[in-house]
Amino acid sequence: MGIFDFFKKKDTQPTVEESKDTFIPNIRWIRNPKEFNAELDKLDNIVSNITIDLEGEESTFELPSKGKTILDAALDAGIDASHLCKNGVCQTCKSTLLSGKIIMNGEWCELAEEEIEEGEILLCQSHPVTNDVKIACQKRTFFD
Repeated sequence: MGIFDFFKKKDTQPTVEESKDTFIPNIRWIRNPKEFNAELDKLDNIVSNITIDLEGEESTFELPSKGKTILDAALDAGIDASHLCKNGVCQTCKSTLLSGKIIMNGEWCELAEEEIEEGEILLCQSHPVTNDVKIACQKRTFFD
């Protein structure tokens, strides 16, 4: 589903009150932004070692769980991670969680639950919740 499909389907999407959070063993996807921020506030502010495998080239950086999103921290670390909208709609930053646990804001998330069950995450909406997190990324454009 692309960005234009999102706008076409907007009136058929469940409201925040109707939707339920998704709990996958390593991914917590919270659709309500207030609940997401409350959960983020509850986290211990650990500093995670984030390893990004960008098409075979690994880079590691540190990120506090209550800090920036994984995407913003990766960009600050000089990693050329694919991105466009930074709000979860375009899916350009879609990546695969290989290990560790994350919490993901899902207010505008365009991922299907099946994709999340397979470990797909959006870097622009994700924060680490464990000491070590490893993610596989691919170079992509909005039109991929």
